[in-house]
Formats: sequence, structure tokens, C-alpha cells
Amino acid sequence: MASQVDELLEVYGAAQLEQGFGVSVVLCRGGLESPAFTATWERVEYEISDQEGFLTKRTSRDFVFPTSVAVLSGQTIEPRSGDRLRLTEAGATVEYELLPMGKLPAAESMPGGYRWKVHTKKVET
Repeated sequence: MASQVDELLEVYGAAQLEQGFGVSVVLCRGGLESPAFTATWERVEYEISDQEGFLTKRTSRDFVFPTSVAVLSGQTIEPRSGDRLRLTEAGATVEYELLPMGKLPAAESMPGGYRWKVHTKKVET
């Protein structure tokens, strides 16, 4: 259950953040695409154990967006590993693939359940 603070942050803070710093993205799974929606992002460096147990650093572009906009074929879905986010950067269309980050899943529900935080890697073409 969401706290009153989570609800206030969602209603007032998140919309302002998206308006000032958001980018337009499309969620893709197979041949399906969502309507365009606004997401915010940040570059995050994670320390992850490799197969031999050594710590390595991996950089992710983590996107955050409302759970209500993750819609494919008219159904609200839970983003998962392998899904992609498509957006335009510097005049070119680029894609970021959702993937787990160490022990973290590809998509995490944020406090209150209003937003998804997804970990991604840029798809090189």
C-alpha cells in the first residue's frame, strides 16, 4: 500500500520531473509497440560479481516511467528482460534493451507501485 508521501510525490513531483527532464520513448516487445510516453533516465554504475566472483563495474541507463503507460495491445504489462525502449537521440533513433543488472531484475517496481525503474543497455546496430 502506498504511503501518503508516495501519493503526493507521484501527483506533484513526478509530473514536474517528467516535464522538465523527460524523453519520449516507445516500449517494444517482439513486433508490438506501446504508444509513445515520457520517461526520465539516469546513468548508473553498478558493481556486479562476474562468473568467477570478481567484482566488475557495469553502466546502465536506468529509465523511470509510470506503470500505467506500459501498454501493449491494449493491456498494461510488466516490462521484462529483452523488451526495448526506442527513442531519438541527436536526430537518430536508438534502442535500449532491458536486462537484469547483477541480482537486480530488468524491471523494478518503485515504492507505491506507481512507476517502473528499468535497467538497460544501448543496442549497437
